Amino acid sequence: GKEKLAAYSCHVNETVAETLHGYGYRILPEYFNNIGLRNAEKVFDSLSVHRALAPTTDEVKKLKLLEEGVRIIKDDIDLAFTRHREKPVFKFGKFIDKDTQRNFKYCGIDNDAEIAEIIQKHIKKHNGWSVTDLDKKAFDEMLKDIEPVIIRKLKDGADDSLLDALQELSGKGQLEQRTREYLSTYKSFSFIKAEDVSKPRFIFDRSMEEATNTLGESITEKGSYLGHWVDRGYLKDADFSNLLATWLHEISHKVGGDQSAEFSYALTDIIQVLVSPGSSSKTQVKLAALEEVFNNIGKAAA
Repeated sequence: GKEKLAAYSCHVNETVAETLHGYGYRILPEYFNNIGLRNAEKVFDSLSVHRALAPTTDEVKKLKLLEEGVRIIKDDIDLAFTRHREKPVFKFGKFIDKDTQRNFKYCGIDNDAEIAEIIQKHIKKHNGWSVTDLDKKAFDEMLKDIEPVIIRKLKDGADDSLLDALQELSGKGQLEQRTREYLSTYKSFSFIKAEDVSKPRFIFDRSMEEATNTLGESITEKGSYLGHWVDRGYLKDADFSNLLATWLHEISHKVGGDQSAEFSYALTDIIQVLVSPGSSSKTQVKLAALEEVFNNIGKAAA
């Protein structure tokens, strides 16, 4: 068939490029716009706006059961989160040079008012201007004062800004291994937000559009999940677990496209929670009950 082409601008984003590649487009440099080639962003817009179909009664039932499945998983994650923060593990690693001290400051941990006050107290005590003025002994002394504050904040459900700062320190290897493992699990417990569960789903028919390879497509904006599209044929033929996994997949797109590291990490976080030994055994029973009802939709009239 005829090759599908589009021209990109220097500002084309990753999601646009990945989506067009998924639809089989080859993206050429921007100057091809001058010879009539469609702009990549405009092609993306035309592909991403599917024609919404009115759902049938059976489709509404299936979507409600899938929504309940996501809610059950979210409830289980919340339970695991509560258990996990009852005994938080936190310990700084060994800081050995000024570069690690700069990383400590610029990761943003001092954005927390209480921690910033502790830092300033130690800086003033040693007549310095910043954490890099502290020698190793003074720096370690400061960390000992900060650690219990962080543990308390983790127990209380630390806000995102502090967690992001700790995660950055973790990525730089400046926390002990047990602490890095703890934070990795802890962060994953807040990935699916309560409002994500009931966001709208729209049905389209991929056989009637250019999106021939698309089973579902997330709707996101500035890191938020706004809902997603699902192909009518896929909703009809796929089993409950596949569709539920697709739903979680689409929620994960709020952090990035299919090929992004952030998206991969988000999916890993969800899997980590679902396979955790601390996960509620009742969850599988509840999901199995939903699946049984799901599988019988449309069969009663047959």
